[in-house]
Amino acid sequence: MKKFYENSKTPLIVGLVSAVVFMIDGLLVYFVWSETGYERNFVWIAFIVWAVTFGMKNSERIRLLIGCAIGFFMATSIIHFGRLFDASFIGIAIAATIGVFLFSGAVMYLNHLKKFWVNSITGIFIGAPLTFSGLGVGLAPMTFSNGALMLGIIMTYAVLGVLCAFTCVYFMGKWATKKAS
Repeated sequence: MKKFYENSKTPLIVGLVSAVVFMIDGLLVYFVWSETGYERNFVWIAFIVWAVTFGMKNSERIRLLIGCAIGFFMATSIIHFGRLFDASFIGIAIAATIGVFLFSGAVMYLNHLKKFWVNSITGIFIGAPLTFSGLGVGLAPMTFSNGALMLGIIMTYAVLGVLCAFTCVYFMGKWATKKAS
Protein backbone atom coordinates (compact mmCIF):
# COMPACT_ATOMS: atom_id res chain seq x y z
CA MET A 1 0.00 0.00 0.00
CA LYS A 2 2.91 2.33 0.76
CA LYS A 3 4.31 1.74 -2.74
CA PHE A 4 0.91 2.60 -4.25
CA TYR A 5 0.81 5.81 -2.21
CA GLU A 6 4.32 6.82 -3.32
CA ASN A 7 3.55 6.09 -6.99
CA SER A 8 0.26 8.01 -6.81
CA LYS A 9 1.71 11.37 -5.77
CA THR A 10 2.82 12.59 -9.20
CA PRO A 11 -0.37 11.54 -11.03
CA LEU A 12 -2.45 13.18 -8.30
CA ILE A 13 -0.50 16.44 -8.53
CA VAL A 14 -0.71 16.51 -12.33
CA GLY A 15 -4.39 15.57 -12.27
CA LEU A 16 -5.23 18.24 -9.71
CA VAL A 17 -3.30 20.97 -11.55
CA SER A 18 -4.93 19.89 -14.84
CA ALA A 19 -8.39 20.13 -13.29
CA VAL A 20 -7.63 23.57 -11.84
CA VAL A 21 -6.33 24.97 -15.14
CA PHE A 22 -9.36 23.51 -16.91
CA MET A 23 -11.66 25.30 -14.44
CA ILE A 24 -9.69 28.54 -14.93
CA ASP A 25 -10.22 28.16 -18.67
CA GLY A 26 -13.97 27.78 -18.12
CA LEU A 27 -14.01 30.97 -16.05
CA LEU A 28 -11.99 32.85 -18.66
CA VAL A 29 -14.33 31.71 -21.43
CA TYR A 30 -17.41 32.70 -19.42
CA PHE A 31 -16.22 36.03 -18.02
CA VAL A 32 -13.60 37.28 -20.49
CA TRP A 33 -13.65 35.66 -23.93
CA SER A 34 -17.46 35.68 -24.20
CA GLU A 35 -17.28 39.49 -24.06
CA THR A 36 -15.11 39.42 -27.18
CA GLY A 37 -17.38 37.11 -29.15
CA TYR A 38 -14.91 34.21 -29.02
CA GLU A 39 -16.50 31.72 -26.64
CA ARG A 40 -13.91 29.05 -27.25
CA ASN A 41 -11.68 27.08 -24.95
CA PHE A 42 -7.99 27.74 -25.37
CA VAL A 43 -6.78 25.51 -22.52
CA TRP A 44 -4.84 23.43 -25.05
CA ILE A 45 -2.36 26.31 -25.30
CA ALA A 46 -1.65 26.00 -21.57
CA PHE A 47 -1.16 22.24 -21.90
CA ILE A 48 1.30 22.65 -24.79
CA VAL A 49 3.36 25.26 -22.92
CA TRP A 50 3.17 23.17 -19.73
CA ALA A 51 4.59 20.13 -21.53
CA VAL A 52 7.42 22.14 -23.07
CA THR A 53 8.39 23.98 -19.86
CA PHE A 54 8.11 21.07 -17.43
CA GLY A 55 11.83 20.50 -16.92
CA MET A 56 13.04 24.06 -17.55
CA LYS A 57 14.62 26.47 -15.10
CA ASN A 58 12.49 29.48 -14.17
CA SER A 59 14.70 31.86 -16.20
CA GLU A 60 14.18 29.67 -19.28
CA ARG A 61 10.42 29.71 -18.68
CA ILE A 62 10.41 33.52 -18.62
CA ARG A 63 12.43 33.60 -21.83
CA LEU A 64 9.95 31.16 -23.38
CA LEU A 65 7.08 33.53 -22.57
CA ILE A 66 8.93 36.39 -24.23
CA GLY A 67 9.66 34.06 -27.15
CA CYS A 68 5.94 33.30 -27.50
CA ALA A 69 5.28 37.02 -27.94
CA ILE A 70 8.11 37.30 -30.48
CA GLY A 71 6.68 34.26 -32.29
CA PHE A 72 3.29 35.96 -32.45
CA PHE A 73 4.83 39.02 -34.10
CA MET A 74 6.85 36.81 -36.45
CA ALA A 75 3.72 34.89 -37.54
CA THR A 76 1.74 38.11 -37.92
CA SER A 77 4.53 39.46 -40.12
CA ILE A 78 4.43 36.31 -42.25
CA ILE A 79 0.64 36.62 -42.62
CA HIS A 80 0.91 40.26 -43.69
CA PHE A 81 3.91 39.52 -45.92
CA GLY A 82 1.86 36.78 -47.60
CA ARG A 83 -0.82 39.33 -48.45
CA LEU A 84 1.62 41.42 -50.51
CA PHE A 85 0.70 39.60 -53.67
CA ASP A 86 -1.58 36.67 -54.43
CA ALA A 87 0.70 34.76 -56.76
CA SER A 88 0.67 31.03 -56.25
CA PHE A 89 2.22 28.05 -57.96
CA ILE A 90 0.20 24.81 -57.81
CA GLY A 91 -1.54 26.05 -54.68
CA ILE A 92 1.58 27.30 -52.90
CA ALA A 93 1.43 30.95 -51.87
CA ILE A 94 4.71 32.41 -53.09
CA ALA A 95 4.85 35.50 -50.84
CA ALA A 96 3.97 33.51 -47.72
CA THR A 97 6.63 30.93 -48.57
CA ILE A 98 9.24 33.66 -48.95
CA GLY A 99 8.04 35.18 -45.66
CA VAL A 100 8.41 31.86 -43.82
CA PHE A 101 11.91 31.46 -45.26
CA LEU A 102 13.02 34.97 -44.28
CA PHE A 103 11.50 35.12 -40.80
CA SER A 104 12.42 31.55 -39.80
CA GLY A 105 15.97 32.14 -40.98
CA ALA A 106 16.16 35.37 -38.97
CA VAL A 107 14.93 33.56 -35.85
CA MET A 108 17.53 30.83 -36.23
CA TYR A 109 20.18 33.52 -36.59
CA LEU A 110 19.23 34.72 -33.09
CA ASN A 111 20.67 31.45 -31.81
CA HIS A 112 24.14 32.78 -32.64
CA LEU A 113 23.62 35.94 -30.59
CA LYS A 114 24.50 34.51 -27.17
CA LYS A 115 24.20 37.90 -25.44
CA PHE A 116 20.61 38.30 -26.62
CA TRP A 117 18.87 37.30 -23.36
CA VAL A 118 15.36 36.85 -24.75
CA ASN A 119 16.69 34.30 -27.18
CA SER A 120 14.19 31.45 -26.91
CA ILE A 121 13.97 29.60 -30.18
CA THR A 122 11.53 27.17 -28.55
CA GLY A 123 9.26 30.02 -27.41
CA ILE A 124 9.32 31.69 -30.79
CA PHE A 125 8.48 28.46 -32.60
CA ILE A 126 5.63 27.84 -30.14
CA GLY A 127 4.23 31.38 -30.41
CA ALA A 128 4.16 31.32 -34.21
CA PRO A 129 2.01 28.19 -34.65
CA LEU A 130 -0.31 29.34 -31.88
CA THR A 131 -0.88 32.48 -33.94
CA PHE A 132 -1.52 30.47 -37.10
CA SER A 133 -3.95 28.26 -35.15
CA GLY A 134 -6.00 31.38 -34.43
CA LEU A 135 -6.80 31.47 -38.13
CA GLY A 136 -8.60 28.14 -37.65
CA VAL A 137 -11.03 29.71 -35.17
CA GLY A 138 -11.62 32.76 -37.32
CA LEU A 139 -9.37 35.08 -35.36
CA ALA A 140 -6.84 36.61 -37.72
CA PRO A 141 -4.44 39.36 -36.61
CA MET A 142 -5.45 41.60 -39.52
CA THR A 143 -6.71 44.43 -37.31
CA PHE A 144 -5.17 45.89 -34.19
CA SER A 145 -8.06 44.74 -31.97
CA ASN A 146 -7.96 41.17 -33.32
CA GLY A 147 -4.18 41.08 -33.00
CA ALA A 148 -4.28 42.39 -29.44
CA LEU A 149 -6.98 39.85 -28.53
CA MET A 150 -5.02 37.02 -30.11
CA LEU A 151 -1.78 38.03 -28.33
CA GLY A 152 -3.71 38.34 -25.06
CA ILE A 153 -5.14 34.84 -25.45
CA ILE A 154 -1.78 33.31 -26.32
CA MET A 155 0.06 35.02 -23.47
CA THR A 156 -2.68 34.33 -20.88
CA TYR A 157 -2.61 30.63 -21.58
CA ALA A 158 1.18 30.52 -21.96
CA VAL A 159 1.50 32.01 -18.47
CA LEU A 160 -1.02 29.44 -17.19
CA GLY A 161 1.07 26.67 -18.75
CA VAL A 162 4.25 27.95 -17.13
CA LEU A 163 2.47 28.20 -13.77
CA CYS A 164 1.25 24.59 -14.16
CA ALA A 165 4.78 23.36 -14.79
CA PHE A 166 6.16 25.37 -11.86
CA THR A 167 3.41 24.15 -9.52
CA CYS A 168 3.90 20.50 -10.41
CA VAL A 169 7.68 20.63 -10.06
CA TYR A 170 7.37 22.55 -6.78
CA PHE A 171 4.96 20.10 -5.14
CA MET A 172 6.74 17.03 -6.47
CA GLY A 173 9.95 18.46 -5.02
CA LYS A 174 8.22 19.09 -1.68
CA TRP A 175 7.08 15.47 -1.46
CA ALA A 176 10.48 14.18 -2.53
CA THR A 177 12.15 16.32 0.17
CA LYS A 178 9.68 15.10 2.78
CA LYS A 179 10.36 11.47 1.77
CA ALA A 180 14.14 11.98 1.94
CA SER A 181 14.07 13.45 5.48
